[in-house]
Formats: sequence, structure tokens, C-alpha cells
Amino acid sequence: MSSSRLSIPLEGVEAVVRETSQYGMSCLETGGFFLAHSGESIISSIAMAGNTGVSRHHNFFQISASAIDRLFVYADAAGYWIPAQFHSHRFTADMSLVDEDHGFRAEDFISTILPHYNKPPNHPENWTWWKFSGGSWVTSQSAMLYNGCLECIVEFDEDGVRDR
Repeated sequence: MSSSRLSIPLEGVEAVVRETSQYGMSCLETGGFFLAHSGESIISSIAMAGNTGVSRHHNFFQISASAIDRLFVYADAAGYWIPAQFHSHRFTADMSLVDEDHGFRAEDFISTILPHYNKPPNHPENWTWWKFSGGSWVTSQSAMLYNGCLECIVEFDEDGVRDR
């Protein structure tokens, strides 16, 4: 994995905030993944969780192994790597015990949590960023905004990956 700080285009931040608030208005958590070209730290695509094999509740969000497999196969074929995930919480952006125990526990993997899912902050500096390092989750610096554009936004689940 690249050790550089992630950069996300404003368009990507807006898409994540819009997705989060749409589900948040129904009191549901949601999430997805940030994709970058292999070896790069600039986010070029965002994968939003779909429905098949995805569980959303007011205090719980889970993606099946099959849905994650579909996304990782897609990313590999398209020349992407997946440096980070995002998901929402109802109130605070603290990492829950479920997040700690059942999140991706891969060295240097990043997880960000958007608080107040019905009206999440519109800047990544107001999300909480975590990095898995040395066997545990530690707070990390936020991704930076940049003026570029996303290549695509996709939706993934057990049925596959498709453009939005």
C-alpha cells in the first residue's frame, strides 16, 4: 500500500455525503470504499454499497463476503487498489467495538466514519479517520481535498459491480 496521504476530489466527497444523508434520513447506516489506481493515493473511483448481501440498520452496517469479493475482483481487473472504506454512524464518528473487531484488519488499511448520518459533515476533516497499524486501529490524518474529478462511481453487492 502507498503510505501517502489520500486525496479525494470534491465531487467524491459530495457523493459520499449525499449517499450517507439519503440513507441517514431513513435512520440507516451505509458505506462503501475508495478506489485508486495501483500505487497511487489519489482516489479515482468510489464504490457505494448496493442492496443484495448488504445489511443496514440504525446502528449497524454489514457487507457480505460475497459482495466484497465482487468489488475486489472488479478493482483488480480495472487496475485499482482499495486503500480505504467509509461508513456512517448515527451520532459520533467513534470506532465501535463492532468496527474494531469486524472491520478490515489489514496493515495500513484506512477506515473513515461519517458522524450524524442524517446530516453528515461535508468536509473530510470533520469525519474521523483511522488506520490499522501494528495490530490495532489508531487515529489518522484525514484525506485531503483536491480539484480533480472522479473517473466513476459504482455500486456493488452480491449481484456484481455496475456504474451509477
